[in-house]
Order: sequence, then structure tokens, then C-alpha cells
Amino acid sequence: MDTDTTTEQETPEPEKIEEEKPRHKHKKEPGVFFTPVAVLIAGAMISGAIVYSLQRSPLPQGENVAAVGAREQGASSAEKVQKVTEKDHVFGDVDAKITLIEFSDFQCPYCASLHPTLTRIVEESSGSIKWVYRHFPLTAIHDEANTAALASECIAQYAGNDAFWTFAEKVFKNQKRLGTPFYEELASAAGVSPKDFASCMISKDTTARITANLDDAIASGGQGTPYVVIVNADGRISSFSGALPYAQVVAQIEKVR
Repeated sequence: MDTDTTTEQETPEPEKIEEEKPRHKHKKEPGVFFTPVAVLIAGAMISGAIVYSLQRSPLPQGENVAAVGAREQGASSAEKVQKVTEKDHVFGDVDAKITLIEFSDFQCPYCASLHPTLTRIVEESSGSIKWVYRHFPLTAIHDEANTAALASECIAQYAGNDAFWTFAEKVFKNQKRLGTPFYEELASAAGVSPKDFASCMISKDTTARITANLDDAIASGGQGTPYVVIVNADGRISSFSGALPYAQVVAQIEKVR
């Protein structure tokens, strides 16, 4: 999950990694829509993240993930994903029948590549698709992943759902700036006081939200980032890993329609 931006014509080689392990209602105008050779649980990180040491295997064209190139996960794992609640960060119409639950890492280049693709798909879906962001910080390889996740939760807590998504977009566009000064700058721009932000960043409740997302990612088959579980209102489920091109993501979504 560390490499170059993915396009529909060009697919960067995924990086070999050691891995670890919410948008609410956002009324944006809606649009549409690998195989690990070995996984070694290396340990639990301070945020509760579980680290995986993954061996790279041949990947289908266009599938790029941090830490692992995984083909589609089996439904038996993906169907364990936690249901969407009011605590989740949701982009799109909350009543949309199709839900994209993305497990992501703010420091992951692959996640940064997939982010605009999912934005486009939701905005083109005419309200039929919503996107839920959950944390999967790979702290073994991304030293800012957990802190960035905490910052996003604090901004969401004090400034709301839209502020969370604004934070996510700015972070993915400025990954070289990741660090406390940048998070404080974004919190201030969102109207969060320095005192509230600092207090939230060390709160056990904030850390617990990240850990719960991480546990959910692993239980539902996540082995690298980005990992997306697609759920239809009628219960049909599919999933994929990596920064797939737009057309391939749409094809994955069509599987559950």
C-alpha cells in the first residue's frame, strides 16, 4: 500500500509491507461506483493495530495495496463487517441502498489514489451509493497513520461529518505534510479549539474508536489498505483490496446489485 497514484491506463507496482490493522450523513451530490502468500501477525500496536508481515504475490493488473496484494476476500469474511451506525463517517446519501465500507490509512499512497475514485463514484450514483470511512492504520510502516486517524476523529467530534471529509481530502492531497502541526492547522480551520483538540487527541475514547475500526477490518478479511467491503441493502456482499481503477471498482459494485 505504498506506491504511485493508480490510473486506468497505468498501474503502479504495489509495495511489500508489514501491516496493522467512520463519514456520517453527507449530502454531496451523488454517482456510481489480490492473493497474499503469507500473513504473519507481528504484534499489537499502541492503537490496538495488528501488524502483518506480508509476502508479495503476483497481482491482477490494477490492484495495488499497501502490505498485501489480495484478491477478492471470501464472503465468509467480508460478511462479518460491522453494520453502519450513526458513529460512522458517511459520504453520500445515508439512505443509499449500496454501501462502500472502506478501511483506509491516511498515510497510505494507495488509499490516496483510491480516494478520488470513490468520491467520483458516489457523486455520480444519484444517491444510490454511500461511502463509509473506517480506520486501518498500518503503524508498522506508517509512523503518522495512527496520529492522523486520531486527529480526524477529533475534528469529526467537534466540527462534524463534513469537517471529517474535508480533513481526509486535504490529508490525502498533502501526505508529505503529515504531522501534528498540519493536524492542528486543519483543526483550527475547522473551528476546533486548540484545547479541545489536544484533549481529544489523548482521550482513551478516541483511541478506542480507532481500535474498534482496526478489529473490524481484520475480522472482515482486511489484509492491507485500502480494503473495501461492498454491501447491498438486500444483504449481498462483495469486497476488494487495492487502488483499483474506476471501471474495475464499478464492476465490483455491480456484483452486489
